[in-house]
Amino acid sequence: MRPLRKLAVVLLLGWAVARLLRSRGTARPTAVDVYFQDGSLASFGEDTAGGARMLSLAREVRRAAAA
Repeated sequence: MRPLRKLAVVLLLGWAVARLLRSRGTARPTAVDVYFQDGSLASFGEDTAGGARMLSLAREVRRAAAA
């Protein structure tokens, strides 16, 4: 195999592996961040009762805004 073809195959394989790893690592947990006037922040995830409620309301608002 010619050196240029070897380089092309190695680059293509590297690109494929990078794409696979990137797609597997993008699943992030959903959370709601609440910013207060004093500059503090509270973050609520889906695993909390308040966070689950706020996320469902936020999804409804986004659906209504898109329609």
